[in-house]
Amino acid sequence: MLGQIYGVSGLLGGMGIVLVGSGLLGTFLPVRASLEGFSDFAIGVVMSAYYLGFIVGTAVCSRVIRRVGHIRAFASFAAVATVSILAHPVLVSPVFWTVLRALVGASLIGVYITVESWLNERADRSNRGSLLAVYEMVGLGSLAAGQFLLTAGDIRGMAPFMIAAGLFALGLVPVALTRLPEPDLGESSRLTLGALVRISPVAVVGTLAGSAVAGAFFSLGPLYAQRLGLGEPEIAAYMSAALVGGALLQWPIGGLSDRVDRRLVIGATALLGAGACALTVLVAGGPLPALLVASFLFGGTTLVLYALCVAHANDLLPQAQFLDAARGFNFLYGVGAAVAPVVIGALMSRAGPASLYGFCAVALVGLGVLALVRAFVRRDTPAGVREEFVPVVTPSAEALEMHPHRPIAGDPGASRSTRAREP
Repeated sequence: MLGQIYGVSGLLGGMGIVLVGSGLLGTFLPVRASLEGFSDFAIGVVMSAYYLGFIVGTAVCSRVIRRVGHIRAFASFAAVATVSILAHPVLVSPVFWTVLRALVGASLIGVYITVESWLNERADRSNRGSLLAVYEMVGLGSLAAGQFLLTAGDIRGMAPFMIAAGLFALGLVPVALTRLPEPDLGESSRLTLGALVRISPVAVVGTLAGSAVAGAFFSLGPLYAQRLGLGEPEIAAYMSAALVGGALLQWPIGGLSDRVDRRLVIGATALLGAGACALTVLVAGGPLPALLVASFLFGGTTLVLYALCVAHANDLLPQAQFLDAARGFNFLYGVGAAVAPVVIGALMSRAGPASLYGFCAVALVGLGVLALVRAFVRRDTPAGVREEFVPVVTPSAEALEMHPHRPIAGDPGASRSTRAREP
């Protein structure tokens, strides 16, 4: 297994370097926008544009990869993101920054799709789960590390922009130098959203609610911390605590969902997330360790929701439709994450920073109630046909191709019967 990981180390290393820059940019940009005099609403619009780019990138980037190949596509995505980041100081304007943020979002999802589809080509039944676990560790670890670069230079100067852009550019070097053969991607179809709603309303609503909460937190969480009077090191620790919580609690929560009705786990986790929202507001202004604990619990109970919802939907689908369904969930994730920062930015302008967690708590309570009601009025998927939980760092469709139980060509034991659908 170590040899297999070494073989893809160039891909993982390149993605990890890029995500360190992404982690820095995502935390730095709303703080810098506030210092530039942007309103909370304008900051919400700027940050939500990342997810609009995500939606467009999900549809476009796969075509680019198929047209020019993985290495050229990765280099192109990294180059567009690098130039977009460096262009921010050229014109300090909410409109201009919104366009640039969308370009960064589209480029970054292109990086994710490139690496995930390439890793999928290198994976087989014996190592797919292990490779995916390593991929997730690299992704979350890199995003967390990027938070602490917020203190690397004057937050009012060019240094943060240059560091983030430099990391995006540097990340293409290991990928460009890799000796791995490029995979050949096939075409795929897409399930309609209406079909997804009929198959699993809990998964659809959960994806929208979970993405809204995640998008709001990562877009406006740094602004919330800044309004509490925290400095750059404290903001970095506050954001990193949520990422660490999401990384550490995915496994026990996901493992529990493999043994009991997954909708019960989704409902309970969402309600616990709402409780973490309330705790965060209660400890605001208090000792920093208390805020970090609250942020850890918030991240641990909310960042797992997307993966739980995907697993629940996969319980109800034949394996041949996993990738098709994932593309629909990509769209839902992008919509929820794009809309939430705009709405919450407006709320924060009128009602104060606590509106961030108030909105998240309402969304989580709604999801929790729906999931628990559905669990009690509709029968569960039989354990014998339930998919094993697989954590997902990003909602790109290619991650689902790396699922440990995905059918492998030539593997006589890979196929399984169509799963029971929710009545």
